[in-house]
Amino acid sequence: MKTEIYDDIEAIDPHEWDSLNPEAELFHTYHFLKALQKSRVEDADMYFLVIKDEDRMVGTAVLSAFTIHLDLFINVQSLTRLIKKLFPHLFKTRVLFCGTPISAAHKNIQAMQYARTSVYKAVAATMEGIAVKAKANTLIFKEFLPVDLQYSDTLLQQGYFCGYSIPSTWMPVKYERYNDYLKSMRHNFRRQVIASLKKAGMEFPVVSNNISTFNITGKPVIRYISKEEITGKQFYIYYLSVMSRTAVKLETLNEVFFENVFAVLKDELKLIAFMYNSEIICVFAFTIHKGVLNFLWTGKKHNKDAFDSYHNLLNALVEIAIENRCEKIVLGQTSYYPKQRIGACTEDRFIYVRSRRPLIHAILKKLNPWIFPHIKIPMLNVFKNQSDVYKGETASARVGAYAPVSENR
Repeated sequence: MKTEIYDDIEAIDPHEWDSLNPEAELFHTYHFLKALQKSRVEDADMYFLVIKDEDRMVGTAVLSAFTIHLDLFINVQSLTRLIKKLFPHLFKTRVLFCGTPISAAHKNIQAMQYARTSVYKAVAATMEGIAVKAKANTLIFKEFLPVDLQYSDTLLQQGYFCGYSIPSTWMPVKYERYNDYLKSMRHNFRRQVIASLKKAGMEFPVVSNNISTFNITGKPVIRYISKEEITGKQFYIYYLSVMSRTAVKLETLNEVFFENVFAVLKDELKLIAFMYNSEIICVFAFTIHKGVLNFLWTGKKHNKDAFDSYHNLLNALVEIAIENRCEKIVLGQTSYYPKQRIGACTEDRFIYVRSRRPLIHAILKKLNPWIFPHIKIPMLNVFKNQSDVYKGETASARVGAYAPVSENR
């Protein structure tokens, strides 16, 4: 295997890069990564790997180096204070990630099936040299999907340990009409959905395509809006309001990022807004591709409003998914309960961690359950026939021995 390293994605042929991404997963596409790199989110240095078997490209990977706080999820403040006193720079550290600066539970490595194990090994070996250049003492492979844990042995052999990332949420869509979806729900959850709709004066989450509804006064409306009506710069203002109210910030996207993404994604990026008296109360950004609705970002100036606008836009996403015959909705890694109550289930994600400093590595491994805790989110029994909608087991239950349950992992 031969690994080619690029510090600018524009040095790579777009068609070659995307050829190993047949599902066109947004966060690994050439045009998205180009927009992301130019935005310098978290002031990250990005690297792009192309792995070849002789002259045949068999794998691609995205790396990013930036500074993070590893104590983000530690709830025991006394423990944090003690460790910081003993090791002042332990938690704030520069990390080289196999992954982007964005948390979206997305794949960061694409590989041909026969070469997957070799590709993971090649990426891990290449990261060693890049970590020196990037002045990063901690290396992390992030957002492993459960199905990819079978390729993790090569990382364990190189001294990495496995920890939990934050869960992601997704929802299967198996309905012909929105009313069928409502009828499939248990009374308590159906009542919550209907109560939210009533606050907006709606019986169903009708999403309008008619631009004339933009100026309707005195009546709330959910409507598709164009990127001329709300620019990337304007969306950023709404997004920043949400981030200002967020207790745990995984990362904060910048204004340039939204300007770049709005320009690059063009028709692929869709926007719906909950509006009242011609004012945008809440706005969602999402994409639809190959039967998957991917919910990306929220913009909302105020935390609460009289219309349950956030919940009603979630209801609208379900209606849009049904209308477009999507098979599932991917709902991200935050705001679990509102998403669960419409029928979403949670799925574990995993990371692999190694410090180049043996003492720090030993400390991080010992603190693994506190730094990278398993966030267990209770399953909600939303549907009358839960097993008909989704199996309901967590990712860690499915992967069995691959979950980080032993000292070796």
